[in-house]
Amino acid sequence: MRPKNVWIRQLQSTSYHTDNTASPRNNSVANSFYFTLVTARDYKAPHLLKIVTYVSPYVSFNIKKTLLTSMKLTQTIGSQKKEFELINDTELRIKEKFLLSSKERTVDIETIGHQKTIETHSRKGLKIIGGFFILITILCLYLFLFPENPNEDLDGFIWGGLFMMVLSLICFKAPMDNKLTLSGGYVHLNFFLDSPSKKEVEIFVDNLIKISKEKIKEKYSRIDTDIPEDTFMNQLNWLLINKLISESEYYEKKNEYKTSKLMR
Repeated sequence: MRPKNVWIRQLQSTSYHTDNTASPRNNSVANSFYFTLVTARDYKAPHLLKIVTYVSPYVSFNIKKTLLTSMKLTQTIGSQKKEFELINDTELRIKEKFLLSSKERTVDIETIGHQKTIETHSRKGLKIIGGFFILITILCLYLFLFPENPNEDLDGFIWGGLFMMVLSLICFKAPMDNKLTLSGGYVHLNFFLDSPSKKEVEIFVDNLIKISKEKIKEKYSRIDTDIPEDTFMNQLNWLLINKLISESEYYEKKNEYKTSKLMR
């Protein structure tokens, strides 16, 4: 996997296209742009995930399509594997693999819920049981090394001790059924909380929510004079109630719609 500075050097060497290439001012502005990169390191995926550009009023440009902008999260717990991939910021492809079966589905990013619920389980009880198994393992080892009757068959103590050791390892290392759930929409999504890590899962989920909200906001606040005024105002009210737009945005869109109606 390439280090972050390699991505930066690659991006700086990428050619970009200005509106007026004859203008040295435009070229100097373009060359002074800074790019904030969120690299594959954040999601353990071998490609560039997102580019944030600061746009100047004097110049516009396009970065070559060789720089990818996808989001992907792969999770594995025991024999279960999940893969979430956002496609074109519009669809979320979900692949699930089990020991004997697998399934795949695609959901619209606008239909996912925005309410996060985190469910965790304590390992204290398992640690107590694991400690009990370790004590039995030590006892079996002691009886094998210091038998009361040297002529007695002691193989049972060895096998019993090994079995107890395996059980203790399972208690200490077995994955917990910790999960993060997205609810409140038409589609509920379940993520393993600890795979690959809690931080990476929460970053991925937060980005999904952000993109989903932006898509919904863009869809229902779009100014279209063919839409009846009552319908458009209901859409704006719904966006405001669900905190997808602010009050200032609400009045701005409302005035913009009425102005468009008058100018039609």
